[in-house]
Amino acid sequence: MDKEHKRMQVEGWLKLIDRTRLFCNTADELEKLVGFSVSNRNSLARKGGNSLFMKEAIFHQLGYICNELTGLDLQTIVDSYEDVDNFIERYSIRLRSETLLPQVVDYFFGSGQLSDELDFIGKRLEDKHIAILLLMLTDALPRLSAKNGDVANIDADYRRTFALLRNLCKDLPLQELPAIAMMEEEIRRDPKKKSRLHLIYVTNQILSAYSAISTQNRLSFTNRELMNMRVMPEISGIWTENDSFTSFWYFEEVSNGYSMYQYELKDDYRELRYTKFFISFYQQSDDIEAVIVHPKAIRAMLSGQPMPTALFSYQKFGIDNNVLTFVAEGERKEWFSVSRMTRSTHENFFKSLLDSSEKIRVNQYSAYDYDFSMLLAAITNEHIYIKHDEGSYYKIPKSLNDVLYDIQFGDNVGLITFATETYVAFDDKNLYYDVSSDEQMAKHGIKLVHEIKYE
Repeated sequence: MDKEHKRMQVEGWLKLIDRTRLFCNTADELEKLVGFSVSNRNSLARKGGNSLFMKEAIFHQLGYICNELTGLDLQTIVDSYEDVDNFIERYSIRLRSETLLPQVVDYFFGSGQLSDELDFIGKRLEDKHIAILLLMLTDALPRLSAKNGDVANIDADYRRTFALLRNLCKDLPLQELPAIAMMEEEIRRDPKKKSRLHLIYVTNQILSAYSAISTQNRLSFTNRELMNMRVMPEISGIWTENDSFTSFWYFEEVSNGYSMYQYELKDDYRELRYTKFFISFYQQSDDIEAVIVHPKAIRAMLSGQPMPTALFSYQKFGIDNNVLTFVAEGERKEWFSVSRMTRSTHENFFKSLLDSSEKIRVNQYSAYDYDFSMLLAAITNEHIYIKHDEGSYYKIPKSLNDVLYDIQFGDNVGLITFATETYVAFDDKNLYYDVSSDEQMAKHGIKLVHEIKYE
């Protein structure tokens, strides 16, 4: 490619950024960002005259800003924008179907299925195009031929986009995709972030989060990846929020995270009330993410119904010099509003309370109290064996669900036991089977055997 052709190409990219108000909602805001006038006669594309070096320098600097603001690659964005605009120009009539957007999202981020009349989309577009396609088809992004100037109402564009994504990203293990609330909270905390570029980022983030759990197979793969990211910070023991003598937190390590007990002394120190949460930690680049699970969540999991997102709290977690910090991502939950804990200076006193037989212990969610034991014993071609007791096993047919053929040693597989109920648990697959009675086992073809037979 000769320099003249390259210069015209870069000018085209700068013109796209300018005309679409990609970075800033108004020309005045763009002028403040770049530090020079960007009027019609002095646009981004005109800067540098005939100098390819100057034009590339401007584009590369904008690329740096793009990455700093959103983590997106500007070259990919402008290329995808041009691709989608050309695609809509060519197929505008065929893109008017009312079922188009759900099918597109399901094809690229869900089942991978697309009707015959829309197969042209799968042949001509890739994942990287879809956020821009959705936004352009719903008028949150302008076509390249548009001359609308400044963004009229960016707040309305965000509201419309969140409503659209709530409608498209559903039928999940959760009642609502957590990423949606997280993105809403992000812009609530910092509304100055709102721009068309950020809207592309938000849409990408939500579609990516949906893709991770949209089907049983995708959920299984995601949980396998999360297992590789799991970390176990050294937090066992007793922590307090203000080092009082009446309340404390106790972390107890379990196989896949920590049981996190919140204790309160009541009735002149005679009663020890507690709530037992579960917390797990995952390394995400330089950050540690924590997921805190309310005790009520277990019954929702076992029901097979979509789980209320209100029972899960997502936190950025830090640990430094015996101080734990928590920063809520998305809506802050009333049942966990802690932002800081420190190692208790009264640890011996609190341990004596836990060891005392004189204290009355009251589990505030006793109906939800359970134990989870990792008891995977054997995997054969067609069955999975989970230890029941000494000398006996639950024999589970893999044919119950295709994802059971993917079970490996190291997965979270075992038994969830309540006072009167027992469930075989494939926790990473979000699959649970009631084995509390012979009748329940018979429903699923699960048997209690005394030897393992390798097919």
